Amino acid sequence: MQRAAVLTLSRWLCVAALCVSPAVQGQTISAHRDGAAVVVEAFHELEATPEQAWAVLTDYEGLTRFIPDMTESRVIMRNGNNVLVEQKGAASLFLLRRSIEVRLEIVEFPYEWVTSRAVAGSFKEMDGRYELKTEGGTLRFTYTGRIVPGFWLPDLVETAAVKRAIGRQFTVVKEIQRRVALVRP
Repeated sequence: MQRAAVLTLSRWLCVAALCVSPAVQGQTISAHRDGAAVVVEAFHELEATPEQAWAVLTDYEGLTRFIPDMTESRVIMRNGNNVLVEQKGAASLFLLRRSIEVRLEIVEFPYEWVTSRAVAGSFKEMDGRYELKTEGGTLRFTYTGRIVPGFWLPDLVETAAVKRAIGRQFTVVKEIQRRVALVRP
């Protein structure tokens, strides 16, 4: 009986989460299960140069200013294109709220891609890649990731929560657009 109630609540939360995350024009976010992992793909097309997007994407110390729910982001070490970043915050889906901590090993390839891999924190596995590609004068900003949280949630809720978290993290795009608007004549 209790399991049935949890599954019913989980399904409701999943559907509700999808309904309250309106699509942003030019942006697509999808998430699906692959065994224990949630695989996420997101992209946004915008008017910006790779250099403008790069400045925001690699502003690790400033991410808390424009990514909701992130309370701390700091560079622990930098060695050329390798960066170690520690981040803290929360993930929430309606009444469910979870503190999140992660230490990321990041590899940067300027103006083209950034990869990250969790080496400590709230995730059993978290690998991601941002790519910047110009196509016909438009910048295509892409994220692909594979995430296995270190805490249990029903599959439907977990997939919806990860998709929502990536959507909130993708506010990086709004910051890119804001900064581009500041330099336009």
